[in-house]
Amino acid sequence: MLVCLVISQLLWLQIGGLVPQMYQGAQQPVGRGVHCAMIRRVNSRPHDGRSTKSTTELTTRLLPATPRPSPRLIADLTALINAAYEVAEKGLWVPGTPRTDEGEVAGYVRAGELAVAESPDGVIVGAIRLHQLDARTCEFGMLAASPDHQGTGVGRALVRFAERHARHLGCVVMQLELLVPREWVHPSKEFLDRWYTRIGYRPVRTGAIEEFYPSLAPLLATECDFVIYHKTLTGPGDTD
Repeated sequence: MLVCLVISQLLWLQIGGLVPQMYQGAQQPVGRGVHCAMIRRVNSRPHDGRSTKSTTELTTRLLPATPRPSPRLIADLTALINAAYEVAEKGLWVPGTPRTDEGEVAGYVRAGELAVAESPDGVIVGAIRLHQLDARTCEFGMLAASPDHQGTGVGRALVRFAERHARHLGCVVMQLELLVPREWVHPSKEFLDRWYTRIGYRPVRTGAIEEFYPSLAPLLATECDFVIYHKTLTGPGDTD
């Protein structure tokens, strides 16, 4: 069962990269949308919880739940996500371990849990998984963005969309999980921790991957922990 797991080139590749064909991995995919590859700045406008455009003309929207999503759409999304995490989590996983696969991504689309950012010409340049955990709490994860749109606000726009969507559902807490190495500092994880803190997220718990997802532990190249972050969603949005 798939369990969904979240610098010159490294800093912007931690926000993702769209490649022409799906990344092929020798190992099983690591699943569950728990941490994020993202960019460093955004220019976005308030929206109604369903869609918005940024000042860079990015459109964010929730993909409609459908029992038969387009195979081309699924392949492109899978490629984008795997390319992002191949670099953003380099050194954490056994080489060749992909972040996800087409079956898992298709499942999220069928469930109505995947949102995307699109360029003005309709090209998908980023994606994020949204999942309601309970009546009060939503979680976002598997955030990825194309390196071709570095610095244009893709990551920030998607996080803002996720928070507003959570408010639309009546949730008051947004959760995310960050995988971090136990004995050393990973540059992209350090950057993400600073970024999450700046936009209002606070760590509430740390646990070993063996505790959270024991089936994934053998795929790690180094010992890791999960840090769970929460943000209280009390206002119209402050992810700036």
